[in-house]
Amino acid sequence: MVVLDKDDYEKKVSDMLGDRKTYEELKRDPTPIYKRKLVSVLTRLKDEDKISNDMYFHLYPTSEKIPQLYCLPKIHKKMYLSDR
Repeated sequence: MVVLDKDDYEKKVSDMLGDRKTYEELKRDPTPIYKRKLVSVLTRLKDEDKISNDMYFHLYPTSEKIPQLYCLPKIHKKMYLSDR
């Protein structure tokens, strides 16, 4: 269990998301596009007998749940006063 001030936590998350070298803001959710591409590839592989029906249904995406952000504080690292 970690006890952390909510404002400190939110500032750390905001700083992390502000790093444009690591994260970029998307205008819309790309998940449906990737799902269509994956289904297209799987269908082609099944039609060409490169994968079985069982494998096709095993790999077929059944959900388009959008990933959610959550952050866990790193308790094994020392927090210095300059981090506050």
